[in-house]
Amino acid sequence: MVSMIHKIGLTGGIGAGKSEVARLLRGKGLVVVDLDDVGRKISLQPEIIRDINTLCGLSGENLDRAKVRNILFSDEKIRKAVEARLHPVILQEFETEVAGAKEEGHRLIFCEAALLVESGYHKHLDELIVVTAPESQRRQRLISRDHIDVEMAEKIIKAQTSDETRLKVATHVLKNDSTLEALSESVDDLLEGWRTEKGSIYFQY
Repeated sequence: MVSMIHKIGLTGGIGAGKSEVARLLRGKGLVVVDLDDVGRKISLQPEIIRDINTLCGLSGENLDRAKVRNILFSDEKIRKAVEARLHPVILQEFETEVAGAKEEGHRLIFCEAALLVESGYHKHLDELIVVTAPESQRRQRLISRDHIDVEMAEKIIKAQTSDETRLKVATHVLKNDSTLEALSESVDDLLEGWRTEKGSIYFQY
């Protein structure tokens, strides 16, 4: 029986649609670990709250996420310091999730995160899916989803690396510039290609 784990990264610029791809993969019975969600849970820990507030020049025992977000996307130095504090803890949690999924018999595991390339963690994965969409579409999706203004949407988009940089290290590209049905078909095509290439042992659905 195959015992190895095949770890596949899933990333894309904010608003590109990586979370929709993750939803489609989960719907197929595949394991997707959302590192951004892991990060949100970790940031509830008292010591992490303390460190984030200190780095952001804030005080208190709670985390004002809106205020922190404004600071992070206005000051690159502070943002990088917070990321340096969080990334090792988040990635350790991912490996714990991988070990648990392996125990349950899963062999194909997806690692979803906005900053996979920026953090360098994509180098520890076997393959990397990059979801792309025109920046104008991404901006509008972000404004509608998070109820923010154009200026903040621009700051968030510009704070991330470019699609050009992501595509240089991508092994697979999914374009999300039309309908959700088209995106779903692209995901199905990708999975079918993997099934043919890797064999059904990796697929539990």
